Amino acid sequence: MRLGLPLAAAFAVLMGAVGGTSVAAQDAAGSLGPGVVNLGHLDFLHDSVPYPAGPPGHATTDPGSPIDTWWVYANFNPTTGAYTRTGGGAYDPGTNTYGQGAFDTDDVSRAAVAYLTHYRYYHDRHSLEMARGALRFVLYMQTISGPNAGNFVLWMQPGGALNLNPTPPDQPNPADSGASYWMARSIWAIGEGYATFRESDPGFASVLAARMRLAMTRLDAELLAPNFGHYYTLHGYRTPAWLIADGADASSEALLGLTAFTRATGDRQARDLGDELGTGIAGYHLGGGRDWPWGALMPWTRSVSDWHAWGAHMSMALAVAAGPLGKPGWLQAARLDASSFELHQQLSFGPINGLEPAPDDLSQIAYGDETTVDGLLAVGRATGSDAFQRWAGIAASWLFGDNPAGTPMYQPATGVVFDGINGDGTVNRNSGAESTIEGLLALMNAVHDPVARGYVSYGHVVAHTSYQKVEAEAGALSGAATVVKPASAWTGEALWSGGAYVDLGPGGRVDVPVQAANAGRHLLYLVFDKQQGAAAEVGVSVSVDGKPAGVDHQGGAGSQGDSPNPDYLWIDGLQLPSALSAGSHTITLSYAGSGAQHAKIDAVLLQPEVESKVLQDGSRQLALYKSLAGQPAPFQLPPGRSWRISVYDRDGEDVPEEENGHVRLQIPPYGSVIASSR
Repeated sequence: MRLGLPLAAAFAVLMGAVGGTSVAAQDAAGSLGPGVVNLGHLDFLHDSVPYPAGPPGHATTDPGSPIDTWWVYANFNPTTGAYTRTGGGAYDPGTNTYGQGAFDTDDVSRAAVAYLTHYRYYHDRHSLEMARGALRFVLYMQTISGPNAGNFVLWMQPGGALNLNPTPPDQPNPADSGASYWMARSIWAIGEGYATFRESDPGFASVLAARMRLAMTRLDAELLAPNFGHYYTLHGYRTPAWLIADGADASSEALLGLTAFTRATGDRQARDLGDELGTGIAGYHLGGGRDWPWGALMPWTRSVSDWHAWGAHMSMALAVAAGPLGKPGWLQAARLDASSFELHQQLSFGPINGLEPAPDDLSQIAYGDETTVDGLLAVGRATGSDAFQRWAGIAASWLFGDNPAGTPMYQPATGVVFDGINGDGTVNRNSGAESTIEGLLALMNAVHDPVARGYVSYGHVVAHTSYQKVEAEAGALSGAATVVKPASAWTGEALWSGGAYVDLGPGGRVDVPVQAANAGRHLLYLVFDKQQGAAAEVGVSVSVDGKPAGVDHQGGAGSQGDSPNPDYLWIDGLQLPSALSAGSHTITLSYAGSGAQHAKIDAVLLQPEVESKVLQDGSRQLALYKSLAGQPAPFQLPPGRSWRISVYDRDGEDVPEEENGHVRLQIPPYGSVIASSR
């Protein structure tokens, strides 16, 4: 619901002021323009190597000419403020080699996409030539003869030698022995490259097309043809067994390249492979509304308990591909991920690296922000709902300080994008290729969107109301309750948060202290080990400040199937029966079961039903709300300002204005609100 006069005027009076500025003018007033994009640091990472003399099976265009490359890392010197380019793994000065290498196909493929994107927006000849150089590198890294023809090597040393067996090893190893993340990203770069060069340089484009077909043939023969339609079984769930590196993340990046190639050529093989990859990606999402993982498209088909930000282009790829490949259902899957998961992500844990399933890896990187920004943009453009583009601009404000460090992660004067924010909120000021490229992609796409650009500069966090995580082992134990520290926090498919859990047997109890940031309705998420057997055989009864809140049954795990474990970490959400006051409370978890199995409690998350954030840009503010409630929920705007509000339902659609002109500060079930101050 975007309030317009006379309803907006009535609301402005209610808030204490009336103004005549349109919403569009208001939103654009403090926007960052396209000139904020600086490729200087990405150019600094650029280098070249002499055309290598070998090995056989590798070649690129313009044989004999030096090959363009981009260094993987750049380390920051806090004394001088300068950056030093470096490679991956231990360095041997005697041989001038790294354990891994100086340059990799992953990052150079991404560099190609970044320069192609810059050229598309700015028509800059330098960017076009840098994209050509990056694509020449990618072509050289592709194996073109022998048993692995069509696959790609990952690492190159400073002198141009390939390193097929790096230390530590790749997966797969040797690097071109199977479908890989770097194959997926190479397909993305080559597809986008063909679409750009087919008119300006048909000769170069024809080479790109031939190499794309070589990669597609390999991918089909090695992975898709023998596996399409087959599934893994994990604890009763079915997950697709035909995705690249068992990843919807990797496969989504390949889908972007296949879609670009299909649109440019109408190629039947590209369409068919894109259809198969997209079918797997779109079919693997879990939860929704208030249920973990809140409708997210899941990135790794070997776990139903692991979501990660790295490479998670699933919503972007599905939204981009849905139209060209004639798959409206894919857009619906992307829309659910965007409206349910990605909006919740922004107002709760942000672009953290991992939910496994608790938010445990709290570090944040530009990759996580870029996938959110570009996913929301793609969904907004495909659906016609500007809500997603507005949220995309808000997500891009991470680059300018809307983050746990309160620090701009992008430096417009130099083009540096810092490598990330550590879990403790400190900033890693190194600036390697991945972070630089991902930050630039998010920024370019946001500031060139006429809606999103109006929100990018809201970089100051004024207030934030979100979840609190408390480890179960931090509680007071009584009866048959003990803290267990597994030999490894990683189970093979999930992570024990904090590296420990509480084992509850008959008579066992743990009292967990929590803090409610605000008064109101809350959800309680229990992170636990879901076990085999009947659902009621194992579980916990829950009370809050001594008042019963329900029983969480933690049995009923499906068959182990292809999982390494019979049990699995999971999250259940309970709606607390009454509102909480702001401040301290005690969650009591008591054993409830038959006694044959003990409950294993990892952590608790106390989650307000309506989470919120207030951002500022100069004198302007944004008030943002997301509801996890299944019924209309009230929200309260900050006092002292007049506001223009837009209310969206769970699908990101505008909610119609009230017929009687009465303004109700309520969010529809699972909906969201963006309010702009005047």
